Amino acid sequence: MSNGASPQRGGNDGRSRRGPGERGRKRGEKRPRRPRRARETGAALGARIVRHSSVHLVGLFGVQLISFASFIVVAHYLGPADFGRFGLLLFFAALITLLFKIATKRGTYMQVFGGDDEDDDEDDDEGAAAEERDRILGNGIVLSALLVGVVALVMWPLSGPVADLLLGDGADPMLAFWAGLAGAFEGVWTLTSNVVRLERRPVSFVFLSAVRPILILAGVVAFVIAGAGLEGAIVGVMLGTGASVGAALFAIRHSYERDFDPAVARSIIGRGYVRVPIIVSYWTVGHADKFLVSRFVSPTDLGIYQFAALVGMLL
Repeated sequence: MSNGASPQRGGNDGRSRRGPGERGRKRGEKRPRRPRRARETGAALGARIVRHSSVHLVGLFGVQLISFASFIVVAHYLGPADFGRFGLLLFFAALITLLFKIATKRGTYMQVFGGDDEDDDEDDDEGAAAEERDRILGNGIVLSALLVGVVALVMWPLSGPVADLLLGDGADPMLAFWAGLAGAFEGVWTLTSNVVRLERRPVSFVFLSAVRPILILAGVVAFVIAGAGLEGAIVGVMLGTGASVGAALFAIRHSYERDFDPAVARSIIGRGYVRVPIIVSYWTVGHADKFLVSRFVSPTDLGIYQFAALVGMLL
């Protein structure tokens, strides 16, 4: 006969059966996740590479089409002569951007990610510890912002001679000033927009790559249609690039801290000069032809040459 107390299911005097890893866990708590099996790593890595490569390929091809379309629109409204002068202003802007790549971008990426996004050196460092990366990246961004102010102060008195050198005697100094600021903003943009690429966020990278030409196209077309001419075109480039910097900062808002340490800034600048000859040589091959051709042909012929080079690059 029973003593009046029926045994509970599971036996062991009413205690439920639990595995070794479950003892001590209260009812309602979630079971801890098991670590992923090593055999899944290779397949997952391969799938991720294919997915990221596809996003990059399709997205960047679309970005190239947008950029080419923007140049067609600008060339249509400016005409061959002003389009040639516009190319010289973009050449000077790219020169300012080059200074930013040397001074801030290279050194920042070396310390944060262990390498730049434009090379695949095997001897690069492993990068800073995770807790230091946000602070170093923040220092690089603040340093770049300070350099924008330096460019503005330097270009104000030198814009006249620079404009005469690029466009000929009597050129409007403000054209060179706006071009210098456009190049400075692009220097900040190259630093901030490529962070998502090195963080392996392909969709965000393609989005940021497309935002800049779209904003530039909108700004340039708006000013040129309004009758602002060549100055309106370069101002549109400056404003569109500045707006794209804001978009990039928003996209990486969780990746950096707003901090500035002079010691970190000095280390960033020092690390950026290691590969100056290689960086300058690549830049020269990609941009110097416009300035050299302008020394021997008219602005109209330079505009035709620049448009033909863009078509050849797309094809």
